[in-house]
Order: sequence, then C-alpha cells, then structure tokens
Amino acid sequence: MSGGVKFYSYCDSSGYGSSGLAYLRGLLNAGWSVQWVPLVYNGKNFVPLQPTENPPLLSLAQGDASLQDLAAIRAATSRPVEYSTVFAQTGPDQWPQFFESGKKNVGYTTWEADALPPHWKPWLDLADAICVPCQLNLRTFEKAHLRPSIHVIPHIRRHAWNDFTIAELEAMRASLGIPPDHFIFYSINTWDPRKNNIGLLQSYMQAFSAESPVTLILKTSKEGYGEAPFYSWQATSDIVSSAMANITSVTGGTPAQICLLPFELSGRGIDMLHALGDCYVSASRGEGWGMGMFDAATRATPVLATGWGGQLDYLGSDWPGAIPFNMHTVPVWPPSAPLFWPPQRWAEPDSEGMVKAWKNALADAKYHRAAAQTIAAEIANRFAEPVITAQLGAVLYA
Repeated sequence: MSGGVKFYSYCDSSGYGSSGLAYLRGLLNAGWSVQWVPLVYNGKNFVPLQPTENPPLLSLAQGDASLQDLAAIRAATSRPVEYSTVFAQTGPDQWPQFFESGKKNVGYTTWEADALPPHWKPWLDLADAICVPCQLNLRTFEKAHLRPSIHVIPHIRRHAWNDFTIAELEAMRASLGIPPDHFIFYSINTWDPRKNNIGLLQSYMQAFSAESPVTLILKTSKEGYGEAPFYSWQATSDIVSSAMANITSVTGGTPAQICLLPFELSGRGIDMLHALGDCYVSASRGEGWGMGMFDAATRATPVLATGWGGQLDYLGSDWPGAIPFNMHTVPVWPPSAPLFWPPQRWAEPDSEGMVKAWKNALADAKYHRAAAQTIAAEIANRFAEPVITAQLGAVLYA
C-alpha cells in the first residue's frame, strides 16, 4: 500500500541523516509519493532547505557509491505532492514546527539512556505515532506513558558500498604507518561522554603494548567535550594527548600503536576504514542503534561493544563481542543545554571485561569472524530495504 507523505529529515552524514535517506529511498522504491524537506545546519539550527537549493551533501556524493542516487532522489522529491501524513525524523523539539493540523503526524527519534528527558513529553505527545529504532527505546518510551502509540522501525542495512582495490587498501595502510602484519581495530565516533572514547583508549592500552601486532584507528571529530565536570570544548588531539599521558603514567611502558583521525572523512573514506578494519570496537555507554557498529556487522566484521543498547537488536544478546557492564547514573550533560541528568542511567562497560574482550578478539579472530558472518546473514534478511519499508509504511498509512 502506498500513499503521500511529507518527509522531514536531516541531510547530513550523521546516523539520523543516513538512516533518513535510506527510509526515503525505500518509500520511493515502494511507490510512495513523497515530498522531501531536507534539513541542513546553518550554524545554530537545522532549517528546511528550499526546493531550488541543492543539499550540501551533494558535494560529497561524487564518487561515493552510497550517495550516487542522491541527486535523483532530490529531483524526484522536491515538488509538492498530495499527502495525508507528515513524517519528521528529527529531535522532538522540532516536531511543533513541522506537524500539521488535519494530517497524521508521525515522529521518528531515539534516546540513549534508560529514561527520557522530562521536557520531551509535551513534544512527543503532539505526535499521532512515534517510531524508534530498537526494543530498548520501545521500553524506555513506553515507561514515559505517552499519548501516541510507539513502533519499532529498525534501520535499513546499507544499500551500496564503495569498493577498493588491493593496491588502494595497501596504500592507505602504508599512509597510516600500519605494518602489514598488524590486526586493525577501529572505531568511528564523535567525542563526547556518551561515546566513552577515554574508556576505549584506556582498555586498549591496558590490553596491548608496543610489542603487540595491533593498531587502533580512532576516527573521531575535530573537537569534542573534555572531561567532567566542566566538559570544556577542546581540540580532540589535545584531549587524546592528555588522556594517553595520564593512562601511560599508570600503565607504564610504551602503548600499542594508535592512529587518530580527528577530521571529516567522505563516504569513501569511511568505507575504506571498514574495508581495512579487522574488528570494530565501541565503548559507548548508550546507543539508540549505533550506525558504525551496524555497518561493520553488515559487512561481517566482528564487533566489540557494550552489551546494552540498540545494537542488541542486530548483534543479539550473547554475541561473542559483548562487553559486560553496570548501569550508572548519567552526568548532567551537555553543559549548555542538558538532556542527560539523574535519575537517568546508562551502561558503564566493565574495564576488566573490556581488556579481556580486546585480547580475545585478537587471540580467537577466526571464531569472532565466523560469528560475525552468521550475524551478517541475519542482517541481510531482517533489515533489507523492502522488509523495513513495509514496516514503516504500515505506520504511515494506518
């Protein structure tokens, strides 16, 4: 069943942006009439792009297989259509400006702790239906006793990947100074307290030394939040230098090799990291889905991650890379406009469990790879575009 929908989503390379584009593509392929209103960041807020304006993301699309149809999608969805449903895949604070009287209003959002920010409730109650990506979110949103119905609509697995020659991969490896015999762990995360990159570094440096045949590639943002309680905005390279000095003063010795990439990468650049990496690692304290992990798992790459979060919906509850954890009260964060504050909780990965996970992933790489191949086969079927689009369409059309 198809219909008409006015579709608001972020047009960027974030998890919100990439998943929104996948839903949009799925609806178009299923025969829906869609008017897409891309939202772009103007330095202060996300604002609707005018129909005659091209999304800035188009400048990154050339040569990127995952965005090769972006111009065609923009052309096919830039004109007004008859619609009975408004769909907004954004933070709920923006729903009041997008929802329309007389239409079915559906909001899609996510959260990364075990309870919602209380001030979200009036915005969430404006929706006729709310979509969330995972079962953890379903339980969290249901606890808030909201007016709308809550529906789990998982993310769609990647529709296309960039391919690389052996020569290209070898050149990238050499440019990063990674020896040919090194096992490559990698992580793709912004730098903030929830992502817990300090914990990632600390456990890696405890698990391995300079003699270990391993390298960690840490792709992150150029700037990020420093440590509690002030969370000052700093250059990520400075944060990492300070953190490594502190960790080394405790662990002693020379740390195993780390490649820090604190800058923006194109889609091809991100895909090259996935092609190079032997194991994806996350020490995140909470994820609504975890796009980096999902993409890695889709490619049958083993994943080490905290055993709590949206990733359980596609990795399973007992996959080999699950890191034990304890639930801890969140800090008041971000400092300028807090969304996280007590009594919300998120997961704190166990430090000894993380060290053990790193070592096991290297020592028993074949076992982890075999398990990852089984997970990838399940993802290929469960999260295919037609399957997820049908689930989304049922909510939009009901």
